[in-house]
Amino acid sequence: MINLVMALRSEARPFVDHFRLLKQNHTHGFSVYCGDGVRLIVTGIGKCAVRRACEYLHASGGSSVQGWLNVGIAGHRDLAVGTGVRAIRIIDQASGDVWHPSPTVLIPGIAKTVCTLEEPDLDYPLDTVYDMEASAYHAAAARFGAGALVQCYKIISDNRMSGLEAIDPPMVTALLEPHVEPVAAAVTALADWLDEMCDALLKPTG
Repeated sequence: MINLVMALRSEARPFVDHFRLLKQNHTHGFSVYCGDGVRLIVTGIGKCAVRRACEYLHASGGSSVQGWLNVGIAGHRDLAVGTGVRAIRIIDQASGDVWHPSPTVLIPGIAKTVCTLEEPDLDYPLDTVYDMEASAYHAAAARFGAGALVQCYKIISDNRMSGLEAIDPPMVTALLEPHVEPVAAAVTALADWLDEMCDALLKPTG
């Protein structure tokens, strides 16, 4: 099973359509969509929400080996709106904790550090992608999946020239739509790795 983790319904919409996912009932306050080998959860904004969502998916997954991909919007001081970014380092600003997603599953996009904030920072002080979920997502998902199976992909939604005030749900959906194919390719790569790991676990020893 590959778990897609997204904060907003407007982020999720293109992927629900692409993977032909069906909404599930009784999901403990989360919107969860399921299809053939793929689950998508809409977590809500912030670290606490995404942490609870990952824990819920793992507990209800039916397998101890799962793939994880966090997809969502983020800010950067000068990258163009719509740019795809793959996280090669994730920093939690509040704690200083750092994670390094494995490059084994190579998602198309510019390689950047993602810094997770408690609140948006409109000054964009560093050459860093800023979001509000990635650190909690990675910390939670890394407890449940091998390093190569926990990935993060962000799409730039705001910068110094185009601020947060320009963002609304239709814009978010439009920004995510061109990234359906790269994300679908990443899902396939994660699924292939997952199959290899499961085969290795089931292979007789001795």
